[in-house]
Amino acid sequence: MAATTVQDGLVNVAVGDVTIAEDVNVGVAANVAANVCGIAVGPITALATEVDNTSVPTTVCTTGAQAVRLVQN
Repeated sequence: MAATTVQDGLVNVAVGDVTIAEDVNVGVAANVAANVCGIAVGPITALATEVDNTSVPTTVCTTGAQAVRLVQN
């Protein structure tokens, strides 16, 4: 059975195995990831929107040994 894509404008931000922002809108998720990664928020907003639309997680950056990921909620 295929997974159902839920396009609700909400995603999660995870660092390693820990979710640091859960069920937040893509703008908030982009800001959180940008702050953790130390990069511009604009491109991350596009990535968060893509994650919400496709349910395909994406890694924004790696900090230490931990991946900072955007994941469908």
